Amino acid sequence: MNYSVQQRVFMYDSYVKYSSWKKCVQKFSQKYPGFTLPSKSTIYRIVRQVHRTGTVLDKKRNRRRHVLTEEVLDDIGAQLEANPNISMRKVASQCGVSKSSAHVARILLNKQSLDCEVRSWSTMNAQHNKDNCVSADLLQDKTETQTEPPAEIADPREHEQSMTDVKMSPVDSIKVYFKTLTQ
Repeated sequence: MNYSVQQRVFMYDSYVKYSSWKKCVQKFSQKYPGFTLPSKSTIYRIVRQVHRTGTVLDKKRNRRRHVLTEEVLDDIGAQLEANPNISMRKVASQCGVSKSSAHVARILLNKQSLDCEVRSWSTMNAQHNKDNCVSADLLQDKTETQTEPPAEIADPREHEQSMTDVKMSPVDSIKVYFKTLTQ
């Protein structure tokens, strides 16, 4: 169990005062009723920690250093663009990072470029769909002056070659398709 700093200080002080882990547990139960009682090893660990470090506080955790800054990513990206077949070892040595950092950077850069490609493809696809979208109002307003396809063509998607021979506009081909469905 994780004890608060105040509880750990109390355990250390009572152990030093009474020189007995059992007496320390008794005093702890009186002062902090309802809390889990510390074990013998917990008390000894806290005492050892205070003798070794001078504090009951947990030691500071070492944070991982981040070497992949924007500048390093740009540098690695430039190296990879200049020579796509370059080894990660050469990229790492030229950019001053480890091989694993260079590898992670390559993965990040590929992911970013894929995201951009997907976004641009989605944008182009949406624009394409928007351009080719035909409303029912346009179909009704369109005049019947353009040539009709041969009567034997029921589904324009099945006979693309025949439809191109007739030279119909996309609006007319959709119109013909809907007419065949309603008949």
